[in-house]
Amino acid sequence: MRHAFLADMGGFILQPRDWKQFPINAKQLLWLIENGYVAIPQVDTAVIRDKNKTDGFMRLITAVQITWFCVNFFGRLAQGLAITAIELTTVAFIYCALLSMFFWRHKPADVETAEILYTNATMKEILVAGGEAAREPYRQTPLDFVSRQEWSWSKYLAHFQNATVARFRSRSVPIDHISSATTPQIPFWLFRLGSIVIMGVSGWR
Repeated sequence: MRHAFLADMGGFILQPRDWKQFPINAKQLLWLIENGYVAIPQVDTAVIRDKNKTDGFMRLITAVQITWFCVNFFGRLAQGLAITAIELTTVAFIYCALLSMFFWRHKPADVETAEILYTNATMKEILVAGGEAAREPYRQTPLDFVSRQEWSWSKYLAHFQNATVARFRSRSVPIDHISSATTPQIPFWLFRLGSIVIMGVSGWR
């Protein structure tokens, strides 16, 4: 899991024999390994863990503060005492923070250097192996076909992403780094957003 997070954060760069180098994500790395274009990166887990600037002690302090606040909040709620709007808002943020802390418990932080993976294959050979999916134009890297997830609203979502986070994304083609300004899958975030809204309005009478 740590290696997959490292790849999705731009920790690996592919250098084809006849083309410029570009970053690859976890799905693209797996595809390259399964098709024999690159070997499994020998990156020790300790090296990845060393990139994580948010150490366990800081996370422990955060967890203690969250626990203390929640005990007080739900204790007052059980006693029928008044709850302020800012406390409801804080609980909503805590809800998001706990989910992020759980799912990102193996995620490194501040990945600034990448490991270059060299392949003897040409870019043409890799694209031919990709089949019909690789014939489609790419937006970020030639390996977009590996991890492409498209649905009926993909075109509109792409325009929205370009309009809102264009200044944060790499402007070169192919991209020279993997941007963290991405949009998650819609259904999951609608559920999260709905939960936050419910928490915010639950204090209304």
